[in-house]
Amino acid sequence: MRPARTPLRVIVGWLGFADRTVVATFAALGGLVAAVSGAPAVAASLYALLGGCRAAIMLIDFRHYLIPDFLSLPLLPAGLLVVAMADDPVAPRVAAVAGLWLSLRLFASLAYRVKGVDAFGQGDVKLIAVAGAWLSADAIATFIVVSASAAVALHLFRNHFRESARESRVPFGSTLAPVLLITALLDLGIRP
Repeated sequence: MRPARTPLRVIVGWLGFADRTVVATFAALGGLVAAVSGAPAVAASLYALLGGCRAAIMLIDFRHYLIPDFLSLPLLPAGLLVVAMADDPVAPRVAAVAGLWLSLRLFASLAYRVKGVDAFGQGDVKLIAVAGAWLSADAIATFIVVSASAAVALHLFRNHFRESARESRVPFGSTLAPVLLITALLDLGIRP
């Protein structure tokens, strides 16, 4: 498996013209919905960043089973900045990020010891931890349940239409990424 620290030129090379159009559309959608919801211009641009990165992660993970750190880790400080600009307390979000990351790392290592296979990749763990910066405590559980349900549906759909060998791996980031964007935008719209 390739390392998560994939150079930017490789990431850009994985995205063809149609893919870049999808990334730009998701970025515009994220920024526009945030702006319409009353977010300041800086926050709306960070939601645009979230949208573009989520689309790129979705496409790359679906094809390569990889979530580049370059696309996921910058969203951690961006999410915390959005929270700070909304005058929400940042400390609970930092605790959520740390709690999600530590608990998922523990779960992954225990699953590896018991089953001898990776339960999910470290890119998935980082992506879920990043969600802690963007989502309220109420929205995190919904995000995880919807993402996991979508991953199961994706796995069943892909294996139903394949005549050859069944694929046991699931590109979990391909469901985490769009669900995070949708949940973050809904969370923004619901916020008082």
